[in-house]
Amino acid sequence: RVLVYSLIPQDHPYWTLVVEPLHGVTIGFALTASVAFAAEWVPKGYEASGQGFLSMVRGLGQFIGLCIGGFLEGRILYRVLAVIVSVGSIMLAVGNHVTTNDSMLYRRGRK
Repeated sequence: RVLVYSLIPQDHPYWTLVVEPLHGVTIGFALTASVAFAAEWVPKGYEASGQGFLSMVRGLGQFIGLCIGGFLEGRILYRVLAVIVSVGSIMLAVGNHVTTNDSMLYRRGRK
């Protein structure tokens, strides 16, 4: 979504209205997935603490993003954010793949 914003021609800002509904979809999926992820990784009975920590990290990320965003021009900002989101997504996917496959090997008795 952030990459699409940077590709909208400057003389056609109304195209933003076509992309903007994706914000509701992406934020809904991201918040739901992050809460489920936090609930999986904290010990039983500490789910609320995990969500509190998640909220703190999310707030810290927003704060840092706003501080950095003040120094970058609009189009550059969205492209930099697209790269950051892509790198983070790849790191999360690789980490999830490694931890899932590693735990499956333990369950099968191979390690």
